[in-house]
Amino acid sequence: RWRRMQAGQTSDDSETMTGSPGTPPPVDERIKQNNRPCTKQRTVALIGCGPGGMFFLHALATRRRELEQEGDADGLAALPEVTCFEAADGPGGIWRSTNDGQSSVNMYDSLWSNIPKELIEFWDYSFKEHFGGRDVPAYLPRKDILNYVLMRVTSVDPLIFQERRDSRGEPSQGKCYKVKFNTHVRHVGYNSATEKFEVEWSSPPAHREDKCSDGSSSSTELEEDMPDEIGATAIKDQFDYCIWAAGKHGMPRIPRSLLRMLRSGCSKLVAESAGLRPPGSPAPFKGTILHSSHMSGFDSAVCCKRVILIGDASSAEDLALYAVKLGAEKVHVLSRSGCGDCVETRTWPGVLNKNTCVVDPKVEVHIALPYCTAQNGTGIGCWSVYFDQETDRFEINDDENPFVLERIDTVVFCTGYIPNQDFLSTELRFQLADDDELCWTAPADFSMTPNALSQALGNVKPSKELDFSGHVIPGVYQNASILNPRMMYIVESSSEFPLLDLDVAAWQCLSNITGKIMFPSKVEMETAVEKRMEEELQIPFIRWYFDMNYYEALDELPDNHWSDDYSDPRAKDLLRQCAAHFTGVLARNMRSAGYPMDFGTYGALNDLGEKHLSLSLANVAA
Repeated sequence: RWRRMQAGQTSDDSETMTGSPGTPPPVDERIKQNNRPCTKQRTVALIGCGPGGMFFLHALATRRRELEQEGDADGLAALPEVTCFEAADGPGGIWRSTNDGQSSVNMYDSLWSNIPKELIEFWDYSFKEHFGGRDVPAYLPRKDILNYVLMRVTSVDPLIFQERRDSRGEPSQGKCYKVKFNTHVRHVGYNSATEKFEVEWSSPPAHREDKCSDGSSSSTELEEDMPDEIGATAIKDQFDYCIWAAGKHGMPRIPRSLLRMLRSGCSKLVAESAGLRPPGSPAPFKGTILHSSHMSGFDSAVCCKRVILIGDASSAEDLALYAVKLGAEKVHVLSRSGCGDCVETRTWPGVLNKNTCVVDPKVEVHIALPYCTAQNGTGIGCWSVYFDQETDRFEINDDENPFVLERIDTVVFCTGYIPNQDFLSTELRFQLADDDELCWTAPADFSMTPNALSQALGNVKPSKELDFSGHVIPGVYQNASILNPRMMYIVESSSEFPLLDLDVAAWQCLSNITGKIMFPSKVEMETAVEKRMEEELQIPFIRWYFDMNYYEALDELPDNHWSDDYSDPRAKDLLRQCAAHFTGVLARNMRSAGYPMDFGTYGALNDLGEKHLSLSLANVAA
């Protein structure tokens, strides 16, 4: 029931973040590159030309135009020379449709944004301008969002993705960025002796097999493997800075145990549980296996078919409805947590039963996981699960009987993604906030400021080990690695305004490089992120997400508690507190980055910041 409250949260990756303690930094803790005189133009390797990479190029082009208009020679000299590496044949990243490029991870053509356009509009290019003054809906299809982003980026430089050449055909010296499409980055390392990043790349790319997070192939059908073609010549270049902007959706996340179960017919869960027996002899699943990102074969895999979607977040909800539109006979959604978007969807499309005069839904949601195949590989055996606090994992629910979903044609993993960092040296990779091994501890004297829930919950003591909230990237401060601030990240967030977050992060990276930001010591950066996490401990609708003690206290509230009623003034106040925090953090990041638009300060939003907050609250209420 608290999932709806979480909708007001944002993922704010452009603020202070904590690093891993005890790891020796590869460079001096007080990075001095921003303090020494610039005798040579700094060079930057920008990896990825999706939204994050495009926004950095746009920020650089915008800043260059401003400095040229001002006649600021020193400012122009401080701008870096950027080389952007992109594996596809054009910009856009996963926003490109399935048929647009070589990437195995793309949005499906029929996807519509679930974020209103008012929350993703940029300061320098409005939707009214883009659509020629026409009125358009608040929620737009994928292709319109991509076209808006591309037009905005090229508005400052129509040739931003092309290499300029002079009258002699030589590369123009008046441009400080270039984009290499169809380029595969093989490896990125940092040489502490030369203080340079060494980037090994090839173009055209070596068409290696794309891998999922479990090591399996990420081809349209997961059982099919793609040939590994080798032959491209590797080139190695050196750069002063490196920006990872390859996106969090780089590789499909597919649970290895579930994929193994589908391929063998029996899971490890069966072998470990004396009372759990498969209904019949296990056999490999005979249907089609897909990930939600592999949309080229989705239509044929679901039309007139019986489908299982594993996962219950937004992608599962979208694909369940899309499958029904394509004519799926039946869609089963398997939810592990029991609190995802699909579980909270109360009404699904269906067919009127003439005998009962009741609509039989085409979509059915089960709080269960598959554990074996059945019916000679055409059915899937499932068992209800619950989360055990002592073992810190999901366990089978012995109070419920297993059941079989019959005549299944297609299984689709809606289990998310992981960023593709395989080409980065280990010390250059950022860690995900949901890493089970990462935790932090609240101050011993922490006390929550009284709020509307205090009377019901009392003063809940934080857990000894706290998870990261999901709104930070461990080890990253103002988009730069705490261990080596020359390594930066423009990472997609899961907020209500992710494109705006990315744009601010791009300007933050530019400020980092041009010397506008003076990095403090490693200890000071880690202290700053701890204060950020303590801020979030004060907000009920954020704290429950990473503090198990607080989550359990909330879970003990009665089902009819006022916090479930979003029309209750107390619930509205808590939602506003949460939304105001994230808008305030965005305002703080804007000022830190030198962003051209200003929302005020964290504690005092200006009129524009208040308008943005109102839009955010309206979107949550919707």
